[in-house]
Amino acid sequence: MSDHETTDSDQTAAEREGLAGRGARLGAYVIDWIIVGAVTFGIAWYAGLFERIMRQDTTATLWVALISLAVYAVINLRLLARHGQTVGKRLVGVRIVDATAREIVPVWKSFGLRVVVIQGIASIPLVGGLFALVDVLFIFGERRRCLHDHLAGTIVVDADAAG
Repeated sequence: MSDHETTDSDQTAAEREGLAGRGARLGAYVIDWIIVGAVTFGIAWYAGLFERIMRQDTTATLWVALISLAVYAVINLRLLARHGQTVGKRLVGVRIVDATAREIVPVWKSFGLRVVVIQGIASIPLVGGLFALVDVLFIFGERRRCLHDHLAGTIVVDADAAG
C-alpha cells in the first residue's frame, strides 16, 4: 500500500460519514453572508438606516438585522426546502440533512432553528457575541456539528454523500 492510500481504520468518523469539511462550511457561510450583506447594505443605505445607527439608534440596528434575515430568506428558502442548501452551500458542494435520517430537513429547522433562533440570540447585547463564538467553536467536535446543528438535529455533509 502506498503512503497516499488510506484504509477504513485510517479514516476519521467524520470522513466515513461524509461530513462536510470545516473549510467548506466556513466558505459557504462567508459566501452566503457576503451576498446577504451586500443586498442588506444597499437596502439599509437607501433607507437611511446607517445614519441612524451612527446616532446609536437601536431601532435602526434592529431593522438592519431583520432586513438581513429577510434577504437571507428570499435568497435561500427555496434552495433550503428543495436541496438542503443555501447559495454558498451549493457553490461549495455541501448540504444540510437530518443527523439520523440523512434527509433534507424542513425549512423551520434549516432556517428557523439554524438561522433565526441563533442569529436572534447572537444579536443580544453583551452575551450575543460570546454565544456566537461558542456556536462556531462546536465545529471542532468529532462530528463537526456547531451548536445550531445540535439545536436543529442536523449535520452538514458533502452533497455527493447525501445522495
